[in-house]
Amino acid sequence: MKIIVGLGNPGKKYSENRHNIGFKVVDQLACKYKVKLKRTIRQKAWLGELKIDFDSFLLVKPKTYMNNSGLCVGRVLAKYKVPRQDLLVVYDDVDLNLGTLRIKKSGSSGGHKGIASIIDILGTKEINRLRVGVGRPTFGRGGPNRPLTDFVLSNFSSEEKKQLKEVIKEAAEISLKWFEDRQEKTIKIS
Repeated sequence: MKIIVGLGNPGKKYSENRHNIGFKVVDQLACKYKVKLKRTIRQKAWLGELKIDFDSFLLVKPKTYMNNSGLCVGRVLAKYKVPRQDLLVVYDDVDLNLGTLRIKKSGSSGGHKGIASIIDILGTKEINRLRVGVGRPTFGRGGPNRPLTDFVLSNFSSEEKKQLKEVIKEAAEISLKWFEDRQEKTIKIS
């Protein structure tokens, strides 16, 4: 079994935020493959199992808020006895432009509180991750001095939404295919 965790914040208030792009990628997979995500109390998550040919993927959306994502990830890995190498975490990255996807096998949190929580709970920076670019604030979106927390908790602009659907679709497909070659790569979606 492989595990794909999409990071985000639970609740309608946050559903369209940049910070919830990981949730949107998992939702895309669940929708495309008709997987029902079910709430679990113990794992603090919504979980759903996806089977494609002989592969099995556990789709995970933590019910914890972003800053406590590690609690959920740690519990899911322990319950399903899946090695860390078979985990892929999908989350937003302000250091990448919208339309850029980057897969890495390890690294620091880069200031992202969700991945920092996972690093802390798992005790390692060697965590496979798919970073989905959401860009940084510009003059047209509140200025370059806008706090990043405000920016990631804001919704995408109508202009960005035109590109967002394709970005989420591509990120979902890449998250499944990555387990075949496990290569670090950067993908730009035009």
